[in-house]
Amino acid sequence: MEVRIFFVADVHGSEICFRKFLNAIKIYKVDVAILGGDLTGKLVIPIVKMGGGRYEADFANRRWIVKEGEELNKLLGMIRNSGFYPRIMSEDEYHKVRSDNTLIKKIFDEAAAEVMRSWVRMAEERLKNIGVECYIMPGNDDSRIIDEILKESKFIVNPDEKVLEIKGGFEMLSMGASNPTPWKTPREYTEEELERKLTSLLNHVKNPESAIFNIHVPPYETLLDMAPLLDDELRVVTKGGRIVFVHVGSKSVRHIIERSQPLIGLHGHIHESKGVEKIGRTICFNPGSEYGEGFLRGVLINLEKGKVKNYLFTYG
Repeated sequence: MEVRIFFVADVHGSEICFRKFLNAIKIYKVDVAILGGDLTGKLVIPIVKMGGGRYEADFANRRWIVKEGEELNKLLGMIRNSGFYPRIMSEDEYHKVRSDNTLIKKIFDEAAAEVMRSWVRMAEERLKNIGVECYIMPGNDDSRIIDEILKESKFIVNPDEKVLEIKGGFEMLSMGASNPTPWKTPREYTEEELERKLTSLLNHVKNPESAIFNIHVPPYETLLDMAPLLDDELRVVTKGGRIVFVHVGSKSVRHIIERSQPLIGLHGHIHESKGVEKIGRTICFNPGSEYGEGFLRGVLINLEKGKVKNYLFTYG
């Protein structure tokens, strides 16, 4: 039996990228769709109601002054499609929010939860009658509130930290957390913790040689984990006018792949490192991400009789 998998990652709250993900599932006649981590956006963008039907916002390195109606709706759409959360508020609320980190986090979590619920409803409406299996997994950037929302769905499956059998009888081991990052994101483990958790999951895999490893962070020292080097103030390091790139993937993920040699590895996390690389017999993929520009990167993989028949990177 041939199984067609469509894998994407790192949409980071981009409404247009999520819609493209759902549309691609139908267009490509996919059997299994996987969104492998980092679902939520980065920031809330305040849109301040100034009176007289005018609204102001700082977005995309400029000050926007728009009128209620078509202009406001266009700005709201641009913000959502770029992976941010617009929030209309009064001047008083805006000044209160600016000085209260606890309130900022509360507003962000509410916005992320609201968007995630709308995405789940959208996926259920569009996909549940076409015979596709849909797996959506949080990544290291995602708050734990996302798990509760995904759990509410009877159609979407959150595979995080589980071993599941998917269509075609393939086993899928999944892990959304990453090794430590400079940003101290919500789901990070030390390399030792990550290896223990992956090893524990691996003990539940009956046939590693035909398994799928859906692990958000890519294996260390590959084409899939090259990111710009940052200094102590998180600024990009350049040398001779060029950005310096370094390997930032997980050593424990590499160890577990080298040891067990699954059929394929599905990874994301490092947006700049779209590519494919073999570790022993295992073919590892990272489709990359350009969510901020509204482009969806993915990879179509056809599996047949325990082998990779072919694959194709997608972009649009």
